[in-house]
Amino acid sequence: MIRIACLGLVLVCGLTLTATAADADPLRPKSMEVENVPVVPPELTTRLQKYQAIRHARFRGWSPDSKGMLIQTQFGNTPQLHRVLTPGAERTQITFEAEPVDGRFVPNRTDGILTIMSAGGNENDQLYWRPWGDKKPQLLTDGKSRNILEAVSDDGYWMAIASNRRNGRDMDILLGDLRKPGTWTELLQVDKATWQVLGFSPDGRDLLLMRVVSINERYPALLNIESKKLTPIPHAPGSKGKVAIGSGAFASDGKSVYLTSDANGEFLRLAQVSLPDLTYKWLIPAEADVPADIDHLAVDKHSSRVAFTVNIGGQSSVFVLDGQQLKLLSGNDWIVDALEFSPDGKQVGFTWSPPDGPSEAYSIPTAGGPAVRWTTSETEGFQPTSFTKPKMIKFPSFDKQEIQAFVFKPKTASKALRAPVLINIHGGPEGQYRPYFSSTEQYYVNELGLAVICPNVRGSAGYGKTYLQLDNGDKREDSVKDIGALLDWIKLQPDLDSDRVAVVGASYGGYMVLGSLVMHGERLRAGIDIVGIANFITFLENTSEYRRDLRRVEYGDERDAHMRAVFEKISPAKNADKIKSALLVAHGKNDPRVPFSEARQIAPLVRKNGQDVWTVYADNEGHGFRKKDNRDYFAAVTTMFLQQHLTPAAAPVAYDEHLDLMYYRDQAGKKYPIEKPTDWEIRRQHILANLQLVTGPLPGAKSRVPLDVKTVEEKQIGKLTRRKVTYQTDADDRVAAWLFIPEHKSGEKLPTVLCLQQTTNLGKDEPAGLGGNPNLHYALHLAERGYITLAPDYPSFGEHKYDFAPSHGYVSGTMKAVWDNVRSVDLLTTLPEVDAEHIGVIGHSLGGHNALLTAAFEPRLKVIVSSCGYCRFHKDDVPSWTGPRYMPRIASVYENSADKLPFDFTEIIGSLAPRPFFTSAAEGDDDFDVVGVKETTEAARPVYKLFNKEDNLKAVYPPGPHNFPNEAREEAYKFLDAHLKP
Repeated sequence: MIRIACLGLVLVCGLTLTATAADADPLRPKSMEVENVPVVPPELTTRLQKYQAIRHARFRGWSPDSKGMLIQTQFGNTPQLHRVLTPGAERTQITFEAEPVDGRFVPNRTDGILTIMSAGGNENDQLYWRPWGDKKPQLLTDGKSRNILEAVSDDGYWMAIASNRRNGRDMDILLGDLRKPGTWTELLQVDKATWQVLGFSPDGRDLLLMRVVSINERYPALLNIESKKLTPIPHAPGSKGKVAIGSGAFASDGKSVYLTSDANGEFLRLAQVSLPDLTYKWLIPAEADVPADIDHLAVDKHSSRVAFTVNIGGQSSVFVLDGQQLKLLSGNDWIVDALEFSPDGKQVGFTWSPPDGPSEAYSIPTAGGPAVRWTTSETEGFQPTSFTKPKMIKFPSFDKQEIQAFVFKPKTASKALRAPVLINIHGGPEGQYRPYFSSTEQYYVNELGLAVICPNVRGSAGYGKTYLQLDNGDKREDSVKDIGALLDWIKLQPDLDSDRVAVVGASYGGYMVLGSLVMHGERLRAGIDIVGIANFITFLENTSEYRRDLRRVEYGDERDAHMRAVFEKISPAKNADKIKSALLVAHGKNDPRVPFSEARQIAPLVRKNGQDVWTVYADNEGHGFRKKDNRDYFAAVTTMFLQQHLTPAAAPVAYDEHLDLMYYRDQAGKKYPIEKPTDWEIRRQHILANLQLVTGPLPGAKSRVPLDVKTVEEKQIGKLTRRKVTYQTDADDRVAAWLFIPEHKSGEKLPTVLCLQQTTNLGKDEPAGLGGNPNLHYALHLAERGYITLAPDYPSFGEHKYDFAPSHGYVSGTMKAVWDNVRSVDLLTTLPEVDAEHIGVIGHSLGGHNALLTAAFEPRLKVIVSSCGYCRFHKDDVPSWTGPRYMPRIASVYENSADKLPFDFTEIIGSLAPRPFFTSAAEGDDDFDVVGVKETTEAARPVYKLFNKEDNLKAVYPPGPHNFPNEAREEAYKFLDAHLKP
């Protein structure tokens, strides 16, 4: 009998094959240094890059001449500035730099803009005056120090910056004359202190400043520009302890300033401070006050109107205060940033960020009315309904403190198919997770089936100043205990899998990841540390000098004996021996905040524990990855890491018969009807998990070694180029294949078909038309129809010498063949001529099984054609499936019993839905009983009907023996044409 077979779950369970270094990974940018990272599979990038290509638009201010607004968005490798003249108009790109660019308009100047740019992520921002047109930008700063643009005067003549040009440490306040670019006057020389400029007075004579000690201790002041006299503004009467100031601005008449302060409570409220007597007036009526921070503030230059946002549990409400009248412009509409009145005061511009779509630039009339959308960013064809909104939850921690979190759940999460969990911990530590749209998180939820939970552990902003200080000093580990409480909450959820949880975080969130792996490691599969703190002592000693003292206030001073002892106790690097989970460490080598040495410190320590540690380091990045090619690569690596460590198949669920596909069972065996596609996904996962009981697991990411493609020969056959190629499919084996490329236009991408052989010693030569049955020359036929085709040898046939020894790491020959085919698709997607969205597979007999089973693993195969390739096990010769080329476990484990086998081909066909599937089964086939084929195919039809794709399942039953006759083959070719030729 002619046999093969296997299928499995597209999960990375992992063989013990060893991957070579990722030097040949075409996706990896040259700037990236990696260790222990496998080659990124092409099928992963194809889908992931659709998410990563989603753009955002961020409001950056109104044009002084009322001709539109400035936005920041990204079309190339880095974010750049664009201009939009009217709502919905085309974006006109202004900057074209290799580095990210930010900037703003200047009041009363219509001849250019100010732009800001640093190099390689070093955060040493430089200022440029960028005239309109083709004129060269003019560098305004020294080209090497750190410079922060703080404010520009209303007349457009002056700008105030903070700069460490004097000694590389202290951020002095400097004044620049925009009429004399590059000239600077020192206004305030500072000594180990941090000052911010909140704005110019309307007459340009004074600056409103704020001295920052920490997030909860700040001191406002006035600075006269001519005399350089500094006048402190006292905190509001009755204030006790430390007081935070959030934002501030001069009133339009210059006779007062607006400040947000928590002097009289837990939250930042709006006050007006009169000048010069410095008396306070709280502006928000008691009945309108809410337990939330005011976080953005804007003042109309021509009136007394003030616009502000209120951060209510991470979401925003926008208000305008006009004298005594308070007006709600937009209520609790997710997140609003960057408020600014238009030059005529009739509109407020802002960035609006929902959780289920990209950020966009908007305006809203100050008189009230609907918001006006100015930009519509590209979403790569995704509809708003494609994305998942979070649910806000609260859970008690170890000390009964209530913690808030946002939970994104996949649609497939249920009691029967519990979702693995990724906990995303924000940085700061004084930050706050707010549900901004993240295409990467949406990919995790929608494509990987992960639940993503984003907690605001103690120490987060937005929940009052008491909460903000709950993690300070020697209470640092209490926030890590909050993650333990979240793990307790996860365990109580019936649709979440508490045995498959990972943590991810950046900056301080990276410390939280490492701290969680130390404290809760037995409950965590893996952690992803992005630019994280591994050792508080070395972090504080090596962070940039200009920010060191500010960080000491938050974390504690490592020079103090008590705090040094605390750091010695809690730093992850000092407890690395306790980390027993897999770890991914990512860092930019130019990071000025968390030094690169933190990554270099922790990775080898965890490797000593025998753990799987991946590292990704970027030569041209700093505190995070801002360049698109780096972000894309890192997102792919992160996805592989999560797949390998978080999404292996759950325990298989047993089914006592396999013809009825319209129900599923939960882990306890309870039966449920399948009524919608998400129900089917549960059954499909069970099918593929049960299949792998027989075939063994699909190899993992580490088996995806570089292909190392070599051309052995090349020949022109009419209008076809035929090449013999070989390529590495795993660490031990190379495969030979025939590749046909039709004549085509330069740059044209062609549909493609993987062509799989029947059982014949000719191997790949038969589908290539070099011998054997002319009816099976489909690689040649399809190439002549305009397809790129690839025909590889099946293991042990043709040139593929293979002995099926268990030492190769495969449980079955079927799985070896499937993996070879997956790698063949990898090869195809590297070819510039291949349309990666239109790849199909065809095969006869052995190739018919192989096509079907490979497609069950491989979603890049969009159309499947199987000729004389399968039958129900109950109508088949089961022992013929058990040779070393196929599935030996059918005999050794399941005793050659169709009743005992955990899967059947009815389910395999169903697992392909709704992808187009064509089968040809000869009426006189003496290998596969046509009655069993019909039963198998028709049993899968209700699944296709569930997706409203019943036409995608087509079966023909030609007369004659085991063959692929002309009429059936021509129908198959037309079927491929209909679905693969755009």
